[in-house]
Amino acid sequence: MDPFASPSSDGLHHVGTLSTATAVSDAVSGLLQNALLWIAVMFTYMALIVVGVCTVFGWIVIMPLLVWGLQAVALEAVDGPARFNTLFGGWHDLGTTLARIWGLLLLGGVAYAALAGPLLVLLLFPDIQQAMDGAPFDQTSLTLKMACVGFILSFVHARFVLVMPLIVERGRPVLASITESWQQTSGHWPKLIGLMLLGQLLNLPPLVLNVGAAMLSDPALPPDEALRNLPLLGTQLGGATLSMFASVFMMMLFAAVFRQLMGPAPQRAG
Repeated sequence: MDPFASPSSDGLHHVGTLSTATAVSDAVSGLLQNALLWIAVMFTYMALIVVGVCTVFGWIVIMPLLVWGLQAVALEAVDGPARFNTLFGGWHDLGTTLARIWGLLLLGGVAYAALAGPLLVLLLFPDIQQAMDGAPFDQTSLTLKMACVGFILSFVHARFVLVMPLIVERGRPVLASITESWQQTSGHWPKLIGLMLLGQLLNLPPLVLNVGAAMLSDPALPPDEALRNLPLLGTQLGGATLSMFASVFMMMLFAAVFRQLMGPAPQRAG
């Protein structure tokens, strides 16, 4: 099969047409309908992440379960009212959930390192030379260069946006999900890139706020003058809030894309 061929209806799954306007509309509608739920979900997610990173159990079990749960909530929210308990749905089949999410994270990490590694070395080479000479890293430059690498890799990621939904909702193994996502997004790459660019634009305001605050803050202030950095801390918190909103919207957006390309959720027994 030619992965760049136009989508066809042959095979096990029918490939639908993709409308970017419909995807955006469905994402906005689902986000507004479930706004209070998403606030509760994200606060719970952040709290569990803080606890999770402090323990081995958190790293191995809690964090991959939360990755699974966020995707499940997004898929449910794009269809209508979502349930808070969906965030913890991965517990029902803990072994399979952990195996597939960890498999995807490890495989994705290797792929990211292979693709991003050379880019990071190229972009950070001047900073590395300065660090070897004893100069500290320029945090602003580092943030902007990391954002640049993320922007470049988003063009590749566009072909794999269906992987997580396929694992979470359709129960596909990792490699089968990667293959199916590549096939089902065939012919839709330009529209998916457009949606990726929309996500990059949504992440621009928090990036500006965080970089601006980092540039203006003075970590060398003595303790009695440290309060001068409080407004900048508020700016960074605002940037983090906007970044969280952008992340939720992007999850909703590609859940809507998944619905268009893969159809409605399968009926569950019971």
